[in-house]
Amino acid sequence: MIRRERLTRRSAALVDGEPLAPSAATQLRVLGPLEVVLDGHPVAVRRGRPRRLLLALLVRWGRAVTTDTLIDDLWGEDSPRNSANALQILISYLRKLLVDGHGPRIETVDNGYRLVVEPEHVDALLFEHAVRALPEVEDPGERLRRADHALSLWRGEPLAEATYDSFAQAEIRRLRELRVAALDARIQGLLDLGRHVEAVGELLALVAEHPLHERFYAQLMLALYRSGRQAEAMRAYEAVRSTLLDELGLDPGPELQALVRAVLSQAPTLDWTPPIAAPPVRTASPAGTDAPGVALTTTTDLPVGAGALIGREDDVARLGELLGERRLVTLTGPGGAGKTRLALEVVRAAAASGTPVWWADLAGTSGEEDVLSAVATATGATNQPTDTGAGIVGQLGARSGILVLDTCEHVIAGVRRLVGRVVSECPAVTVLVTSRQSLRLMEELAWPVPPLSLPSPDATAVEQASASAAVLLFVDRASQARPGFELTAHNAADVARIALLLDGLPLAIELAAVHADTLSPRQLVELLVDRLRVLVDDQRTDRQHALRATIAWSYELLDADEAMFFERLSVFTGSFPLEAAVTVAGDGLERDGFEVLLALTRQSLVVAGDDDRFRLLDTVRAFASERLQGGAGVESLATRSRHARWYADLALEGDRHLRGPDATGWLLELRVELANLRAALEWSFQGGEAGVGARLAAALSWFWAIEGQFGEAARWLGAARGVVSPGTVLEADVLASAAIHAASLGDLALAAEQCGLACKLYDEHGGTGPLARALVFLGIAQWGLGDPEAAATHDRAIALFSSLGDEWGKGLALVLRARTAADQGNDHHAERLLDRALPAVRRGGDPHIVALCLEQRARVATRAGDVDLGVMLAAESVKLDEAIGYIEGVVAGLNALGLAVASRGDLETARGHHARALRLAVQLDHPGGMTEALEALASLSAGGGDPMGAARLLGAAEALRERAELPRLRSHQEVVAAALLAAADLDDDARRSAATAGRLLDLSRLAEELTAHPA
Repeated sequence: MIRRERLTRRSAALVDGEPLAPSAATQLRVLGPLEVVLDGHPVAVRRGRPRRLLLALLVRWGRAVTTDTLIDDLWGEDSPRNSANALQILISYLRKLLVDGHGPRIETVDNGYRLVVEPEHVDALLFEHAVRALPEVEDPGERLRRADHALSLWRGEPLAEATYDSFAQAEIRRLRELRVAALDARIQGLLDLGRHVEAVGELLALVAEHPLHERFYAQLMLALYRSGRQAEAMRAYEAVRSTLLDELGLDPGPELQALVRAVLSQAPTLDWTPPIAAPPVRTASPAGTDAPGVALTTTTDLPVGAGALIGREDDVARLGELLGERRLVTLTGPGGAGKTRLALEVVRAAAASGTPVWWADLAGTSGEEDVLSAVATATGATNQPTDTGAGIVGQLGARSGILVLDTCEHVIAGVRRLVGRVVSECPAVTVLVTSRQSLRLMEELAWPVPPLSLPSPDATAVEQASASAAVLLFVDRASQARPGFELTAHNAADVARIALLLDGLPLAIELAAVHADTLSPRQLVELLVDRLRVLVDDQRTDRQHALRATIAWSYELLDADEAMFFERLSVFTGSFPLEAAVTVAGDGLERDGFEVLLALTRQSLVVAGDDDRFRLLDTVRAFASERLQGGAGVESLATRSRHARWYADLALEGDRHLRGPDATGWLLELRVELANLRAALEWSFQGGEAGVGARLAAALSWFWAIEGQFGEAARWLGAARGVVSPGTVLEADVLASAAIHAASLGDLALAAEQCGLACKLYDEHGGTGPLARALVFLGIAQWGLGDPEAAATHDRAIALFSSLGDEWGKGLALVLRARTAADQGNDHHAERLLDRALPAVRRGGDPHIVALCLEQRARVATRAGDVDLGVMLAAESVKLDEAIGYIEGVVAGLNALGLAVASRGDLETARGHHARALRLAVQLDHPGGMTEALEALASLSAGGGDPMGAARLLGAAEALRERAELPRLRSHQEVVAAALLAAADLDDDARRSAATAGRLLDLSRLAEELTAHPA
């Protein structure tokens, strides 16, 4: 528990009772997802164990925590063999982040560590001090102001990433109770100031969030009574009484019972008395009450360039012009020529001027399916198992922007097919490719990236040498390795010679320059000549031989541990985090892996990014891979095994956190790691360790579902089905994972079968949590099939989640149970279930489940005639799902929003919402979303006096329902009622003709037409 003694000692730091402001240079924020802020700027902290370690130390601040305790906190029963070393790596990483010498620091103590931090550096400590001071404030206006001040520190669930970690449970409960006390003080301030109507609105939300908190109900009853709403005050009492009896078997306490008697007798003691000389009050809404949507970005994150770009100014300008004139430009040249760096500089300028840029790094791909998945991820599109780029082309459509495909030579055939489609079908998209060879397409302009300009062979003077861009690059990078390094009359000839020996290739020059800290230019020339003589490849005519020599020369300078670490890093694809590098490449070495990685980074064999990620440049990685493969085969296999297992563990941890408050952060984390996750899957299923691959595929299933990557999921889960042992928990995991995607793709019968088998296996093996999750998806399949067993299935899931204390699962199951109740015609029961679910899903913190709850509540409100509430809730659900990129949820939310808007009489706006839902559902190949949108559009056509259009759209929906075997549930029947009536007015021939035409509709083209011309 966070200790409080020192807060009291620091009371002298308060001015007029004002809580300590979080103005320290270093701040640790835990009232919501963890944030580390240095000098006002957030610092990225790797998700997973590094963040949990910081939280584990923070909840015990000032106390020594043993190594064994921290290892148990981080790994539990799955601690690695060298767990103490793994913990020390994480400690080193955190110390590197906490660079402010006057801020929090981690001290080493006997057999453990201690976080030393002052209260002004931690938002939770500031919040606690402010809340505990509230009862001492007599003036209601001042108390309200201070409560608002305290609540402004609250950004979400406390210690959100440790929600299910035992070390954090007591602290989470304590902080939640403090927040309730702050909210209580705020509401009491409003009541004391006579702002009863304002208090009612806030209290309605609070009693929904805290249904067992009698104090909020008492305040609500008083606020309603003072607002002239005595009958509603009595209904509030009945609501809390019913809830307490249902949940706890108890009657309301004495305070509520006395209050209801006072309300019935209209006791004068309930009347408001103005405070004496109440001062003006400045109020602010509690933090976290607003949930604005985050617009989806139209430009992907661009890579970080390594150092200033030198000698390419003319190339950047010319390429900028070419991209305005040509649809397809390919930068060609040998590895290390600077193709990627040049492309980055060109498109960065375009992005700065507002041009959308989608950057897809294809270095980690190994076939056409991987190419499509990587480009789909970059553009926000989806791809199916048999997709040949249709999802990408559909996503780009008529949009304007630049699509960059980086490092394509090893997948040239797949890139050629995709680019051909984009160029022919996306007229406003320009494609920029980097590759060692051209695509050989008719529209292509192949632009060789030249080496940097070189000095003349006889250059000896500073003026002669400095006219060369290659020389200037060497001087720039050498000055970074040895501050004060300059081009002088003494070294100009040798520097010019280095540039010539390295053929002006930027990578080779940078690798040579890093050794300027220990070697003079003359020594570098001598070493380069020796290496070139030994390693030259007479069979090659390109410049690769010079680059190979440079890498080989740098490799020769490494000690044994550095060389082994460097070779092992070649198993990573693209960038990788520090922890992964040390675990995978540092196993069994004498030196600390963290130190070795930094040594390799200083020698420019490893490139460090700004986000604590590292990578090997492509040609360096190829060299390291050859060395690893050329050694003992056992070493290569062992390294790849560690790589696959590390990423399987990461995926499992991500899977847990995707069902919680840090879902958005983990989505970003897994997106960054996609190349390595795919490499681990590829190796595992192609002669590696198939069991690890199956475990990894199952762990990524929820991520793929949120991303809409059903094609990739089907590929890997299909491979997993073929290798798992029958009757095992792993088979159940794979079956349950596959069912998620089968349900989304409309194969509900298969989903029900797979979930049923998974539930049976979990029952046999005693896996309560996995069983509850499998029951959720079994219930979804049953609901979609119209099976009345769906209600019982979800009731069982609710009971299991409740027994586990799993708010995420309980909330989800309650929402789905409410959906079933609504489709059985019991909207009142559905409303009660959703009101019960909302606090659970908000505590669970997963924005996608919150959005689902809001979407379902919007539908119930719309059917009940509360259209404004339906519009508001549906719009918020769309924003939440858009913010995390959950397209399946966006489809459902748009359809709910369209229904609500139509009920308000705005048919054209409704048509626009349903048209967009149809377009997104078509991209996902989601039958349920498509049919609902089509049927809603049919009803709108009927309402607009177009019975032929209504019949045509009904025909399209009916064809989909038949193909996917989707029954029309009660809610769907209500939607299509108007369309069916309109179609019935047509004569038989006209109705059949329209229905037939609908069955033959190209839904993709229809969706585009409706989106472009909604009227």
